[in-house]
Amino acid sequence: MTAMKTATAALGFFLVLGLLTIACGNNNPSTPTTPALPTTETFSGTLQVQGSAFYSFTLAATGQVSITLASLVPVAPGPASNTVMGLGVGTPLETDCSVTNSVTTAPGLTAQLVNSLAAGTYCARIYDLGALTAPVDFTVRIVHP
Repeated sequence: MTAMKTATAALGFFLVLGLLTIACGNNNPSTPTTPALPTTETFSGTLQVQGSAFYSFTLAATGQVSITLASLVPVAPGPASNTVMGLGVGTPLETDCSVTNSVTTAPGLTAQLVNSLAAGTYCARIYDLGALTAPVDFTVRIVHP
């Protein structure tokens, strides 16, 4: 009789263990998604007096685009410039950039122009507002999804 009780108890134990394993099992494991890291593009060149320059970039997904006029340095030896420039974002149009949003800004460390844009092709444009007296080398940083 004792052997029978032991066998029944063991059978019950394994039955409960099996049910708990099934109940607690995860048949649909989910893989955590890691948000995509933003892309940083640098646009550099020389801007002539009364000139402009633009750079096209593509967004793979809708998201926030941050554009920073990071530096202006005279082509001739000299210190960095704090000259105020035009900085814009828009869509490429033949050999230029059709600006839809712009700011007037001096170089800085933080984004001066921030927009939420849908996936597609866009452009960043820098242009002289009439303050340049000599050409400058510039760097514009574009951060996007």
